Parts: sequence; structure tokens; C-alpha cells
Amino acid sequence: MEPLYSIDSLSRLLPIDAVRWRPAVWLGSKGVAGLSSYLASIIALVLSHHPTRVDIVHDDASFILHTDIAIPLEEASDGTVIPFEGFVDNGVAGVVVTGLSETLEVTIGRTDSAVRLYFEKGARMAYDTFASATDAPFTTLAFTPDATVFSATILPPTTIQSYLRRLSYLNQGVRFTFTASGQTTVYHTEDAVEDLFQVIAIPCQLLHDPVRIVAEAGDLRLQMVFAYHAGQEDILCTSINREQAADGGTHEIGLRQALKELPDLLCLPPISWNSPYRIVGAVSILYPRAVWNLRSRSRIENPELADAVYRLVRESVVKWGKERPDDALQLRQLSPSLFSDIWSPRGTFGGGATP
Repeated sequence: MEPLYSIDSLSRLLPIDAVRWRPAVWLGSKGVAGLSSYLASIIALVLSHHPTRVDIVHDDASFILHTDIAIPLEEASDGTVIPFEGFVDNGVAGVVVTGLSETLEVTIGRTDSAVRLYFEKGARMAYDTFASATDAPFTTLAFTPDATVFSATILPPTTIQSYLRRLSYLNQGVRFTFTASGQTTVYHTEDAVEDLFQVIAIPCQLLHDPVRIVAEAGDLRLQMVFAYHAGQEDILCTSINREQAADGGTHEIGLRQALKELPDLLCLPPISWNSPYRIVGAVSILYPRAVWNLRSRSRIENPELADAVYRLVRESVVKWGKERPDDALQLRQLSPSLFSDIWSPRGTFGGGATP
């Protein structure tokens, strides 16, 4: 039987030892899901330093990640190098990649010097500083997941490509490239919320021109593109601080409550059958004081955020209606039956019966 453990017992271990002792505590599992979290942790570490490009080369179970920022290093009083050997305020990603990689080589270049770190299964084997001839900062991470930790060490390229595509919509302006089997795919957007809306609205029959909102109140910033459609369900893609909260949270509670009240606020025409207006929208919320659920980091828990988002959405939409009276008039003339039978659930076209 494996020994019992607790958060307190983990906290008494060195960070890398804690990660290697119970990897599933940090990643959720040691299978494919844990492997994907391992890769996501590395990418999250890079994105936390605001690069403009992230290039990933995938070869069997090994990865090379190159980016155009120099990840800052800090040497703690005990000699550990943070973030790769010690936890930092914004997460554990550096320790996760160090502790759970069979090998990890880190090269960080600045205009005056460069640093090379090399680890094997969490143990530091080299820490070298040398002169740099680079004109621009960079970081290169070459890593292979530890087969003695993970029950699966290979992710399908399609899975990684799908993740990078999602990240490109969450990180506006960042250019992601993924190379596997000699083929390179690029993911990039200059207007993430608008571009994401255009994608998720493809299967929807829109009833009017999309409403575009950019608003802020204090340190809360909102960007939203939405429209009513002729379908039977709401379709919302929401991010907070360029991440998606899998289990939602207080920001989505406030958002959904505000959207529920918009038909009355905008004086939309009544619907003759018992079905509410359905919305498709892409929403980005920036709030530097957002607090994630500590156990699963899948939910936002700020109690004040529900009311703050609710008020900001309502106020900004009312302002939009006053500033764009012609567009507001278009909303008041909606007809939910517009082309609604073209893609019906029955698979019919044009309302005809299926032969």
C-alpha cells in the first residue's frame, strides 16, 4: 500500500521531489490527460511572460519549444533556480516540466549573455553561463516526458494542433507554429474575439448584425461580440485572463444573468412560442484579481465578479443602443423564424419531409 500523504506532507518536500512523488496531484493523472497537462504547463509558463511567438517541434515523444522572450531566472537562497526548481507566485509549471521530464535542456539567451540548464529526471546536471551573440532574447526548451512517470508519452499531433488553435484565440497577436513529420501549421489571430465569434457562429443562422462591445470599469475589462440566432441553444465561448475556466465561475454567472435580461432591456419583439431568444457569442474578460479554485483551478471564485460583470454588460449594451440607434432598431425588428429550417434537427432542407 502506498503511504498516505497530505498537503502538509507535500509542502515539507523540495518542490521537485513533491512533484515526482505524486505527479497525479499536480497533473490530475499519469495517463494521456496528465501528459496533456504536462505540455500545457510548459506552454503556460512561456505565455506568462508575454511572447509574440511560440514554435513547437514534435518528434515522437520529444519536444522542442522556442520562443522570443528570455524567461527570467532567480537563484534562491538555497541555490535552487526559479522557476525550474522552485515554485513561483503564478504557478508550478516550471517545476512540473523539470520534475516530470526524462531530460530537460533550457537555453535562455539575452543580448549580453546566455544560460544553459540541463536536468535528468528532476536532477540538475549542468548550469552554465556564457557569452551571447544574439540580437534578440529567446528561450529554447528541449524536453522528453519521463516514461517511468507517464503511462503514455505520446500525444496525437491533432490533439496538440487543436490546443494551439484554441490558444491562438485566447492569446491575441501570439503566433503559434507546430511542426511534426516535416509539416508546419501556423495559428495566429490579430482580433481574437472577433475571429473566434466568426468561427463559432458558422453553424448558426444569425438574425442581425453582431453587437460588438469593448468596455471597462475599474480594473475589469470586457470585450464581447454576440448575436441572436435561430437555433435552440445558447453558444458562448468565454475566457478570463486569456484562459478558459472549465467549470465557469462567478464571471459567467454575472454574464449569463445579464444576457438573460437583454431582450427586455433592448425591447426585442415578443416570441409567439415558449422559447427564449438564443445567443451566440465570444467574450473576453480581463480581471487581474481573479481567484481560481485552488483544488482544481477550473473555476473562478471572486464573489464580487458576478455583480461587476453583470453591471458592465448591461451598461455597455445600453450605451451601444444609444450610440447606434439604427442597429438597435434592427434588433427590435427581429424575426426568429428567419431561414430557421435550413439546418433543422431532422436533417431536412427547406422544411421538406425526408424521403
